[in-house]
Amino acid sequence: MLHHIFKSSVRKWAFQLSTISCLALTQNALAQAIQEAQPLHTETAVDKRAKAFAEEAGEKIETGKFPYLPDRYIVSQDPPGMQSVQPIVAEQSLAKNKQSEKPTAVSGQIYNVIAPLYMGGGPDGGNTSYIRIYNIELFDVTLPVSVVGYPSASTLGTAFIKIPKGASPQYSIGDILSRANVPSSIGGNTGIALYALNVLDDSLTYQHVIYNSNSAFFENMTLCGGTTISDLNRVLTNVHTSRIPGYPASIVFHNYSPLDVAYYAFISDSETGALATTTTFKFTAKANTTYLFPMSYIEQQTGFQPSASQFHVNFLFSTQSSLDTYRGIVGQVIYNQNLQAYINMTQICGLSK
Repeated sequence: MLHHIFKSSVRKWAFQLSTISCLALTQNALAQAIQEAQPLHTETAVDKRAKAFAEEAGEKIETGKFPYLPDRYIVSQDPPGMQSVQPIVAEQSLAKNKQSEKPTAVSGQIYNVIAPLYMGGGPDGGNTSYIRIYNIELFDVTLPVSVVGYPSASTLGTAFIKIPKGASPQYSIGDILSRANVPSSIGGNTGIALYALNVLDDSLTYQHVIYNSNSAFFENMTLCGGTTISDLNRVLTNVHTSRIPGYPASIVFHNYSPLDVAYYAFISDSETGALATTTTFKFTAKANTTYLFPMSYIEQQTGFQPSASQFHVNFLFSTQSSLDTYRGIVGQVIYNQNLQAYINMTQICGLSK
């Protein structure tokens, strides 16, 4: 009897070991298939920005294990059997078509057009436009922005806006008019548009948001046209810190790899472009899983305590291992506590050359 139990136990252990070995082989084969399927990667402006941050942080990223994001933040996960390498094959065809990577601002011949704009006065119902310009480059950039009136279709003035490297400062429409020496009367026109002239490729983006001083309504009004900028899916700009308690931010992250992947993110100051903290936000995301986690969690995990005037930060995501292709989709939402409503603040547009 004991002999029979012993033989049965041995068979059971052998089966378990065989199952574990098969699973390991399957995972290894899947990882190899992913690496073979991934397209050749050329260094982008975002890659260069990540390297610059790594040097500034002085932190060894490719060592140690990254903790998993807590399960309480999971909002979607593929059921067993749905994971496959088919999306990776599809990614190859997408990589051949760079026009499908990221939207850029509406083009007006050689200019990028930002319209409609809201001045904050009576006709606009208290809505005011704010423009955020993100400079991915490793050097400061000065962007010419012309103010064009309508219906006159005349250039009322031009502002030369200096954006620090790695920064995404925010400018009110009133500030831009002042820089362009355009009076608030806007030359008798009923409205204006901004025409931005970008002389660089793959390095500048913009976001147009509005705020209503009467209702405390906040919205992303960014309008995009064609596509040229690559790797912007690794970037989030002007994410609210805990210094804006009335509009707390949360990050959406989806790992569409069929494998668990370790990621990290640099957190930089939106106004200056410098790292807000030298501690990177490290995490492991489960395969084919979507997370929604608050900015307060990130601040807790990194020990980042924003200063009294540090309202916005930027995120730049990468994979821990250089052998892993980045397969994350990032987004950000804010919660308007006054209106009890969520607002998607993800959309940014590349300023095309």
